[in-house]
Order: sequence, then C-alpha cells, then structure tokens
Amino acid sequence: MRNTAIRILSRILEDCGPASVPISQGWLTLLLNDVLGSSKAQNLKGNVPPPQADKVKHQIDHFNASSATQIASQLASAVVRQAGTPSEPAPSDPGNIFNNKAPLADSLSLEPFSTSLRNFLKQKNPPKFDAADSALATLKAIKALYELCSDDITCQRKISNLGALALLRRFLLGDDYEKLAANATYDASNKSNKNSNNSESNVESGTVNSSIVPPAAHVRRHAARLFTILSTSPSARNVIKHDNILCKWLDDCATGEVQCNDLKLQSYCRSVLLNVSLPENPEKNSPQFGDGLFFLNPEMPQGSLTNQEENKEKNNTMQPMWDLVFVHGLRGGPFNSWRISDNKCSTTSKAGLVENIDQDAGKEGTCWPREWLAMDFPHGRFFTVKYKANLTDWTGASLPLQEVSSMLLRRLLAAGIGTRPVVFVTHSMGGLVVKQMLFQAKLNNHNEFLQNTAGLVIYSCPHFGSKLADMPWRMGFVLRPAPSVGELRSGSPRLVELNDFIRNLNNKGSLDVLSFSETQVTPIVEGYGGWALRMEIVPIESTYPGFGELVVLDATDHVNSCKPLNKSDPSYAETLEFLKKLKSQRNKN
Repeated sequence: MRNTAIRILSRILEDCGPASVPISQGWLTLLLNDVLGSSKAQNLKGNVPPPQADKVKHQIDHFNASSATQIASQLASAVVRQAGTPSEPAPSDPGNIFNNKAPLADSLSLEPFSTSLRNFLKQKNPPKFDAADSALATLKAIKALYELCSDDITCQRKISNLGALALLRRFLLGDDYEKLAANATYDASNKSNKNSNNSESNVESGTVNSSIVPPAAHVRRHAARLFTILSTSPSARNVIKHDNILCKWLDDCATGEVQCNDLKLQSYCRSVLLNVSLPENPEKNSPQFGDGLFFLNPEMPQGSLTNQEENKEKNNTMQPMWDLVFVHGLRGGPFNSWRISDNKCSTTSKAGLVENIDQDAGKEGTCWPREWLAMDFPHGRFFTVKYKANLTDWTGASLPLQEVSSMLLRRLLAAGIGTRPVVFVTHSMGGLVVKQMLFQAKLNNHNEFLQNTAGLVIYSCPHFGSKLADMPWRMGFVLRPAPSVGELRSGSPRLVELNDFIRNLNNKGSLDVLSFSETQVTPIVEGYGGWALRMEIVPIESTYPGFGELVVLDATDHVNSCKPLNKSDPSYAETLEFLKKLKSQRNKN
C-alpha cells in the first residue's frame, strides 16, 4: 500500500507542477515529524546522561531536534496557507474558507496540520500565500532533515522507505517555486492594471510590486545534498540507477551541460552518479561519496585525467595518481577559503563581527585549486571538505577537534581516499584537524591511509596555540568561544602531543611538510567611529612546527595567507613546487 501511495503521489507531483506544492510540502512535513517522533522515543527509552566525551555532540543533536520541531510547524503552516484556501470561497459561507471545496480539507484536519489550521482560522486577516516564504519553509525543512539523518543510517532508511527519494526528485527536476513566483507577479500586475485608470503611468512610476524571487536554487542544492546522503544505501542506489530521466539530469548538471554555476550542486550530482555506478554487490571497500566531501572539478569524470594521460595509463607509463584534499579553518568554507585574493592584507571587517573574518577576502567566484592547480598539477583528483567550525556558540554549536577529525576520517576512508598518494592542503585550524586525523588513523590501524599521506601544506596553522584563543576572559565571555577555539590556547598539551607525532613522521621521511606564516595583523571586530580590534592571530613562533620548510609571507594577514594574488605569489608558487617535488620523489621510490 505504501509503495502504491508513493507512486500515486509522485505522479501527482509530475502532472500538477506548481499546484502540487501543498502535496510536496505536506509530504516533507510528515517525513520530518516521523523522524522527530522516532528520535524522541529513543531518547525516552535510555534516559541516561551522555558521557563527557559526547556532551557537545549531544548538545548539537538536541539543538537540531529542537530546531527541526519549529521548522516542521512552520512548514505545516505554509501547507495550510496554500492548500487550505480555495481559489474562490463559497459565497454561501464566505467566512468558512475551509469548506468542502477546499483542497485537502480532510487531510488538514489531522496532525501535524490541525494545530496550524486552528490557528489560521482564529486570524481575522490571515496572511496570504507567498511563494518566497513557501520556498524558504521547504528549504529549512530539507536542511533539518539532513542534519538529523546525516550520520544516522536508520533514519536514512526510514525516510527512503517513506518516499523521500521521489520527493527530492521533484525538488531537483521541477521549477515549481519559480513558476509560483512568476504567477504571483503576473496576478499582482493584472490586479494593479484593473484598479488603475492609467496603468502605463503606474507601471512607469513603479507602483506595481513584483513578487520576491524565492530561493529555489538553494532548495535544489540542499535537496541534492540530502539525495547524496541517501544514495549511499543499496536500496536507494537501485532506485536511482533505473531512473533514466533523473540520471541524465544529474549527469548534465555535473558536467555543466545545464546552466548551473553552483559548484556544490554539481559536486553532489557527481557524487550521486559515482555512488549509483557501483555494482549490485559491491566490494566491502568500494568508494562511497557522502556528505561533507566535494569535488573541486565535478565536471570532470572520476580520476580527473585528460585523454592523453589516460592513454599513458593504458601503456603503463602513467605516473601514480594523487589525491589532493583541501581542509578549511575556522569560519572558512570548502570553496570560499581558497579564493584568489585582491589584497593580501585586509583593511577592515565589513561585517563587524569576528564570525565573518573570512567573508571579506578574495574575489568571489574564483577558486585557485580549481582554476590554477588542476591545470598545473594534472596528476590527480581534487577534493575539498566541509565541517562545522564556528568561532563562538552564538552561531551554533561546533564539534571539538577530535570529533571533527573522526568524522572527516570516516568520510575520506569511505570515499577511498588514502588508497593512493594523498596531500592535504590546510588553513588555520584545518592543519590541526588533519594532524589529529592522522593521529587517529595510527590509533585505529588505518596503516594504508597513513602510509599514503605523502605531504602536508599548512597555511597559518596554530601548531602551539593562537592569540585569538588567548584573549582575556572578558572577551571570551562576550564572544562565548566554541569548544574548538578553547582547544587552541597557547601551551596546550594536546597541541604539543600532536606536533611531536607529526615531527616523528617527518623525521622518518614518510611525511613532508610545508608551512606558511602570516606577518600582518587581522581585523577582528569593527568598532564605533571607524576603529577596529586587530591582532596577529597566529604568530610566527606558533606557525612554524619546528620541522619541514617554512615560507614567510610578506605583508599578509591570517585570512589571506591561503589566497594568492597570482601564480607568482609564494603562497601558490611554493605549493606547486612542493607538489612537484613530492611527485618526483615518489617516482624515484
């Protein structure tokens, strides 16, 4: 019965287009409530406080569940606003808009919609349906679902069985919210023209308000993210593989055949295609690409090889293929941290908050590993990762260093990274994340991963602590530093232990290290009257780990140390030379 219902609903979404938005939103609401109901039941069963090591993760899970509950309520209200109001209310009872003619009238009287329905009826002037608000509610619900299900296989199976794949397919292929916004604009324009004696003058004077374009592109991107997570399960792979229309769209998006400038969306599409390309009975160690790992060149096939290099590989003259993994730092991102820079030294923090120090540097829409390094070092695949790295608890909880490293290690191993030579390129705390990750690989006997890690490129890493973490307790009270920042205090025994571990690998000759040091202060907090708090976030004595090569970047601050101006900039030229040297050494061995 459930499978038949899913097929019927899917067909309704296909046939009715924008008019089916209440169906898709109601379906999404039910999925979210079902997941929340299961998680609450599990929490009630084992009413035991979490161990200290899992305290922060427990807080994040609690925050995600609480946020998802509010979002489910908002989405239910959006369903009621659109589905509950017929286009022409019955003249016999104009006050009762939820009469028998109202679409989905029976369904709206049930939970989780009944509460929203009662609240809606109590309002004398209920809000009208708005395409942008509706799209935003859908976007929040999709994000809430993958936050709840990202690392929960049981949750992933549950929503897959309840039709999540069919629902997400519609979000990917359809343009319902764009059409709703266009219709709203058209209706508003017609209404204005009818009520005006001189419509042309009113249009020219700007009295006709067009509807705000909804964030439909964001809906599609986050739907692709959840789709990627679900595509790692065998049952989901089988469904996707036999959907020719969907696979064609995924391939067109990944290769850039359809108009798409969203590298994250392209990467998600490439990951899904790679996941579904596995045989029906894949080997235990077959690579799977899940959440938090992006292809820097998603338009290229797996392997990122040119035809000429593929021919060399067939002739056994091809050099070993490499994996390069880029790991951002605090408040960074998988693409924006690696932008090409306009200026190596920031002059102000436009946003005025320590949260956004990485947002004002570099040229938007550029990414030097993708645009330069992939051409100058065409010997492997280029990945970038994403993890929660907040500076303060005001912007949401972030996992401690060890939890972040464990999560990334699992995802990299699942994707098959470490089966060939790999180099990690890191900025700021990203260097500590990778060092901790290698330490955990040693503890868990992931020897192949450790042995194949040939190099570390580290920009402005606080090997022995950061001045940002050493700020007076008064500032710490105001900023509420996240757990990850607290681990960066100067003299931390944990940081010394990690550095000694990497030093030992370097002394054995199994790991080469290239470090870059900043030399200028970085704006932190914009003040009144134009002044700003500026500080040297990672001094040179903390940037140099005591081994490997060190490049001191003149007139460069912390944020811009990993953002070269051009190919002759030492922050790029020295990295390229380092990679070529590693490749040459590996060939000799």
